[in-house]
This record gives sequence, structure tokens and C-alpha cells, in this order.
Amino acid sequence: MAQNKRQHYRIIYNGKYPVLDSILGKFSVLDISERGVRFIIKGDQNLFEIGKLVEGKISLPEGRGEVKIKGRVLRILLNEIVLTLDEKAPIPLKFIMDEQRALIKKGKLSAG
Repeated sequence: MAQNKRQHYRIIYNGKYPVLDSILGKFSVLDISERGVRFIIKGDQNLFEIGKLVEGKISLPEGRGEVKIKGRVLRILLNEIVLTLDEKAPIPLKFIMDEQRALIKKGKLSAG
């Protein structure tokens, strides 16, 4: 049996994406966890480099909430950026669990 190596619960979005608003622009967020964020970039990939500090605010769809983030670029994929968040400022687990409940209630996330 394969083991899941992820250490934190992750919400993967499809459809209505949260928005990361930073000094570098606004980006659609693909997934969030306590210690990480993955988002789409369109256009200039040169705005980002491995290790670059990114700060901003993630706003959930339909006004469900927002959270400030601060992290560094861990990976640059074709049109995606993966951040690892500062260990002193993770996304609170309560924020993630509240979002999970809201998505399950709306039928946008499986409970299993």
C-alpha cells in the first residue's frame, strides 16, 4: 500500500478559485494547505525565482474568508508556482477546515 507523504491537509480547487493578491499581481489559487500554496501564472514567469519571498492575501470565493500569507517560491512549473509558507505563519488549520466544510456543504468537495 502506497503511503501519502503529505504532512498537511490540502484543499484542491477546480472551478471557482480563490485569488492570491500580491504586489506581483493577482493569481488564481489551485490548492492550499497549512504550509503551502499553488497558483497559476499567466504571462511573465520571470516575476518569480526559486527562493523569492511572496507576501499577499488569499480571498476565498463568495466572500467565505481571507488569510494573509508569506512564503518562498519552492517550485516553478510550466504555468504554476508552488510556495512553501513561513513556518511561523502557516494558514491556520481552522481556516482550512472551515473552507472544507463550506465546500462539502456546497457539494464541491467529497467528504471521503
